[in-house]
Amino acid sequence: MKLQHKHIVNNQSDYQLVLDEYYRIIQISREVTDLFSFYDTPTAGGVYTPISEAVTEKIQRIIYRWLEQNNEEIFNLITNKNKVISLRASVNEVIGKCGTTKYILHLKNTENDSVLKKKNRELKNELESFVYRTSHDLRGPLLSVLGCLQLIKLDKGRGLTDYLNRIEDLVQNLDFNMKEITRQVFNKGIHLQYRQIEISQIIDEVINNFKLHPNYEQVSVKIQLETKYSFQSDATLFKMVITNLMSNAFNFIDPKKDYKQIVVRIRVEPFKLLLEVEDNGIGITADAQPRIYQMFFRGTNNSKGVGLGLYMAKTAIEDLRGDISFTSNAKTGTYFKVVIPNLVGATSTETDSSLYNNQLLHLN
Repeated sequence: MKLQHKHIVNNQSDYQLVLDEYYRIIQISREVTDLFSFYDTPTAGGVYTPISEAVTEKIQRIIYRWLEQNNEEIFNLITNKNKVISLRASVNEVIGKCGTTKYILHLKNTENDSVLKKKNRELKNELESFVYRTSHDLRGPLLSVLGCLQLIKLDKGRGLTDYLNRIEDLVQNLDFNMKEITRQVFNKGIHLQYRQIEISQIIDEVINNFKLHPNYEQVSVKIQLETKYSFQSDATLFKMVITNLMSNAFNFIDPKKDYKQIVVRIRVEPFKLLLEVEDNGIGITADAQPRIYQMFFRGTNNSKGVGLGLYMAKTAIEDLRGDISFTSNAKTGTYFKVVIPNLVGATSTETDSSLYNNQLLHLN
């Protein structure tokens, strides 16, 4: 029975004590001994005695009140470091095989409640920010479509082709944003599946998805692959990393530059993959750089995304036990470097399409 109580005590949070039917302390968690001072060894009957009689009295009083009211109680105690601590107390009654009664006293530091409330407030603020930004991103194109429809009615069909082209662009932009939101939400908590990845196929899929991006036609995309070795990792997360880094580059092109480009370099080595995504966009300001990986953070008010891309990219890279770094300058753009472990090891292969191997591809 004593071993059962020890297991219960040591696997609970905060501080726990086990008392016998006479309300004597017969088991304590390690955290309790850090909080209050006890005599070095229990008595012959296995009873632990706090040095402070006030602690003993307070604990026994809690049991009495619980038997009467069966309610949680908040009280203050002085620790062995002369610090006043506020604790929330609850009790579980356990009946042993021989009919003996034991009481498990759970003491929870209310300061932890404050921390939890603060975290909940932060999450609530993040959620509200996400809902606001998502609503703004989705309603904007819809309102523009409604505006175009009103103009078509007023013009009595004149210039119909131009209006329809504008509506098509707006709907495609809306669809792209919806896909981004869906991808970010449903990729959370996925189970990793490691397998050999056809990098060229992943690149084809990513590029094809970006053909709907409103900035796609303005940008020259260059892909350089060196795939002498095979690469094994989780394909979903790997694709997510490339997609989000490229999305960031597409979203922050520099409209003032005549030539806009995104360069993606991938080199597979025996024990790692090196991914580089470089653009000549507007860059990331110095004050924004420490926050670019935060959820819902957007570098500028003109950002077309919902502030999840770089957060999800970094999360995916961490799940793959990789590393990400970047440099950015307002004049030259942004450069991301990602290193992901290759689980295959030193096995040469020619599985990727020879079209991609060791050559530079120009898209658009």
